[in-house]
Amino acid sequence: MEPTGLLLAMTASRWHRAVEPVLQEHGVSLLHVQLLEAIDCLCKRGTAPHQADVSRYTGIDVMTVSINVRALTERNLLVRQSLPHDARRVFVELAQGGTELLERVRDGLNAADAVVFPTEERRAALRHVLMTCVEDTTA
Repeated sequence: MEPTGLLLAMTASRWHRAVEPVLQEHGVSLLHVQLLEAIDCLCKRGTAPHQADVSRYTGIDVMTVSINVRALTERNLLVRQSLPHDARRVFVELAQGGTELLERVRDGLNAADAVVFPTEERRAALRHVLMTCVEDTTA
């Protein structure tokens, strides 16, 4: 029996092939979409997250998060704020442009989902399992 992670990786490869045209159309990388989505999700929980929160939530190294948050800020997709007494803690939230881009990209990603995961029942079941895994690792 194949390890679960290997099956997940093979499925992810198929999904990535399906979403690559969407990413190219909107001029973003999958990493950038992951960061925008994570920041949006964490902000909806109450307050703007700091970069370490985003790193924990996504599983992406904090230095990679920092470099890419800077790039997304330069494109006016994110807003970064630091506390006056602690410039090391940078809080992030979506700028209007980031919200608009994420909405457009989500439409394309959902269309790709429908190709790779052909039934709503399968998509819902997989989403449930994956959300459980993500939430378990970000506590």
